[in-house]
Amino acid sequence: MAFTAYYTWVSETLTTTRLNEQVRDNGNAIWPPAGQLVGVNTTEQTMASTTAADLVTITLSSSITVDYGFFVDVSYRKTTGAAEQVAIGLKLNTTIVVEAQSVSAVSNVAANGTVRFYVGPRSTNYLAGVLFVNGGSFVSATGVRDQAASITSAFNLTNLVPNATITSVVIRGSCGNAAITLGVKEVLVTTIRGSTS
Repeated sequence: MAFTAYYTWVSETLTTTRLNEQVRDNGNAIWPPAGQLVGVNTTEQTMASTTAADLVTITLSSSITVDYGFFVDVSYRKTTGAAEQVAIGLKLNTTIVVEAQSVSAVSNVAANGTVRFYVGPRSTNYLAGVLFVNGGSFVSATGVRDQAASITSAFNLTNLVPNATITSVVIRGSCGNAAITLGVKEVLVTTIRGSTS
């Protein structure tokens, strides 16, 4: 059983088993394990909007304090219907940090892929630490690459990352043409240990 506060032994017999449990659980309360999954969405959400809008909202099971960095992994797909792109963006709490950015090729094929956002630990004057990695898109029927993978450096931050505890992560999206559909599924939010944690 994990504890969220320190445990002391006052009037109970300390056994080796209990000592091992308490050292582990107290250690996790002080310094939670890295790579903790704090948000997930496995239900597909779709849109055909040509205007960027919220697509998936995840309320985190454990808030992410400013001293933790975190990853947001997003699996997406697009349908046929027009030779246009789909775009993915990121909102933290109520702040749009990265407005929807193109992640697919301008082609009239069904395709899918994955993108990853990394947001670093946050403090005053350190609120632009965002990395946007596009794994590329692949033709759904064949697996042939439709667009090359990239560590996207040509994106602009819409707003700085909030210097606050993150309680929700929102994936934003848009379609280049209303005749195609963007689908998002398997969104994972994972923390990594920060500098002061």
